[in-house]
Amino acid sequence: MKFGFVLLAAVGVLTDELVKSYLLANGGAVIHKNTGILFDIPLPLPVTIILSVTLGAILLSLVVQNHKTGALLILIGGAGNLFDRLSLLNNR
Repeated sequence: MKFGFVLLAAVGVLTDELVKSYLLANGGAVIHKNTGILFDIPLPLPVTIILSVTLGAILLSLVVQNHKTGALLILIGGAGNLFDRLSLLNNR
């Protein structure tokens, strides 16, 4: 059962990225590059990544140990955001 939650999170992140890619390729989305954190609060990218990974690990622990669905949804969104920020490193 624990693996199922992790697999569901991975599928959610993959779906998020595929939908974004599709919309961007077909002119259905506008890019807003939020390089900071909550509400565009500016932080250096390495700090943002470290915070994202740390909070993601905490959420993953909640999901795996306690089957917290809300934490899973937050984890999916956060993982997608982390992926986007990591891709910013390649686009600088």
